[in-house]
Amino acid sequence: MVDCFDAETCELIMQGRGRIAVTAESVANILRLPIGGDPVRYEYDVDAMNFMLEKLYPTENGEAPTIKSILEMLQLKEEADDDFFRSWLMIAVSTFLCPTTALSISLGCYPALVDLTRVKELVWCKFVVDQLKVASENIDKKNSIRGCLLFLVVLYVDSLDVGDIQVPDIQPRIAAWNWKLLNKVIKLDTNRDGSFGKLKSVVQDSIFRMDDIRRFVSSKVHNGMSDQNKNKLSNTMGDVCVGFTELMGKFLE
Repeated sequence: MVDCFDAETCELIMQGRGRIAVTAESVANILRLPIGGDPVRYEYDVDAMNFMLEKLYPTENGEAPTIKSILEMLQLKEEADDDFFRSWLMIAVSTFLCPTTALSISLGCYPALVDLTRVKELVWCKFVVDQLKVASENIDKKNSIRGCLLFLVVLYVDSLDVGDIQVPDIQPRIAAWNWKLLNKVIKLDTNRDGSFGKLKSVVQDSIFRMDDIRRFVSSKVHNGMSDQNKNKLSNTMGDVCVGFTELMGKFLE
């Protein structure tokens, strides 16, 4: 998935099989996270760190608690209060939405979790996409990567022609894929050399690139249009271009 992900165009590029746009809308479709609102602050903030230290784990001596210690604390909680909610969100961010390469909680998630009344008003979908782009651009020599890779996996397998395998038509899309079903499709999509890409994709390739389409849309719409609406318009134009490409192919045949 990492090899297929192009951070510059923000697409999964499957040579000869098409391109899949990695957008906030696709995250919402798969994970059903909030798509509108304010940006997620993911950064080191002294005030937020002090707040979390005082509120949740005053005995940690300023160090980030381990994921294991937070899980143990959650298991001992008898009430789903604000402390429980903050701790649960810390685990969700540090192990799923933007997994760290360490065994401790990511300090960068603190600013977004100080005011719990605004958590639902943050653009978590865009956060997932942005972190994947950052992770892809900064992949280290150990070949480890941060970011919600399971989202990319579901986005990919949802694009495959799986034949007679029955994949539930439900939302969010992550609910349609259990490990048994996922492993079955992975086996069908595996080539003899161990690589993926054996199955056909229902995503048609296009002679038009999505980054070119996005630039064209941005140059034609009014300045006040939101990024969300620009993405919707770009994706719609992308679908039109794919259809045009297919018709041109039939015409040439």
